[in-house]
Amino acid sequence: MTSRLTGAILRAGLVMAVVTMPAGVLIEVSADTKQMVTFAAILLGIITLTEYNSVYPSLIEFRDAAPYNRLRFTMLATTLAVLSIPHSQTILPNVVQAPLLNIADQVGQAMDFPFSPVRLVAQLASEGSLENQVLLRNAAGLAYMVCLLWLAIFALAVRIGGWPSTKRPLNIWVNLPMFDPTVGRDVVLRLARDGRLNILVGFLLPFVVPVLAKLLLGRPGLVDDVQLHSLIWMTALWAFLPAALILRGLALLRVAELIVQTRAAHGAKQDKSFAPA
Repeated sequence: MTSRLTGAILRAGLVMAVVTMPAGVLIEVSADTKQMVTFAAILLGIITLTEYNSVYPSLIEFRDAAPYNRLRFTMLATTLAVLSIPHSQTILPNVVQAPLLNIADQVGQAMDFPFSPVRLVAQLASEGSLENQVLLRNAAGLAYMVCLLWLAIFALAVRIGGWPSTKRPLNIWVNLPMFDPTVGRDVVLRLARDGRLNILVGFLLPFVVPVLAKLLLGRPGLVDDVQLHSLIWMTALWAFLPAALILRGLALLRVAELIVQTRAAHGAKQDKSFAPA
């Protein structure tokens, strides 16, 4: 009980630290924004503390299948860090800040090619505002690249590292609290379908979101008047949420694969037990 509470408090503190990080390192953040960030950090911290201190899961998936949630958390934290720290004037001197901004510019240029999601995001800035276009392009390029790297790491953890751990059987109820294996068709078919759907939606979202934003709002320069803090969060979530969906899709496909392997193993044991003498 004590170890569970300690781990829950530690996780809640890390979540609150990540939520408040962009507002903490940037200078031009209004008092109202800081209050909203503090409220959001406290709320998310309470949710994390309650979820991880509870014996029975309710919201967070793959709670006992490390490092799935650790990787999701690190993905978001890294994305926010690479977007906010280069623009910080409180913790970085100009000698360090300039090379980081130069790296961001190079990444943005490399990711900005025709029909790329980064190109679509950059077009949300007005054509006459080159500075805003470059800022948005670099932020989108960095965020997209970081999330792709973490997706590759998880794919390696699945295929090479054998995620989830085979030391104990995977409890579907604990790790998929919102999934009812007794409803509908065969559980393997449902998991495989949901996994492929998550991957498809995650792949399309970075392309669809900027197009829909431009069509629905119907005017150029959608982000010209947006504060840097809000821009960082918008760009980070634009890259993180699709990546999290792809991550979930890969995990569901892996669970379906494990169930098939378990059924095959049990079937082989039964055939062996009924083999003629």
